Amino acid sequence: MAIVESRCPNCGGELRIPDDRATIKCMYCSSEIIVRQAIRKSDSVNFENILSLAKSAKNSGNYEDAYKYYARILEVDQQHCEAWLGFGESAGRLSSFKEP
Repeated sequence: MAIVESRCPNCGGELRIPDDRATIKCMYCSSEIIVRQAIRKSDSVNFENILSLAKSAKNSGNYEDAYKYYARILEVDQQHCEAWLGFGESAGRLSSFKEP
């Protein structure tokens, strides 16, 4: 059994996929992933899904996860305005929670 590094086709999260399995579940977004498709599509990321996860995290007050999702979008597309706004707001909310 070999382990293949890949990315979730739905959220872009890092995956370590055993090549002897047909499907796995993403530990970030809980999507059921077909192993062969994930290995082939590891370079493509669905920005709409990541943005949706970021908005959900932010709206529920989970600013740490929102920050990470927005950062993931900005790593690939530095011109994504909505991701910059969410990233900044999440960073600001995170710093306000950490101060005594």
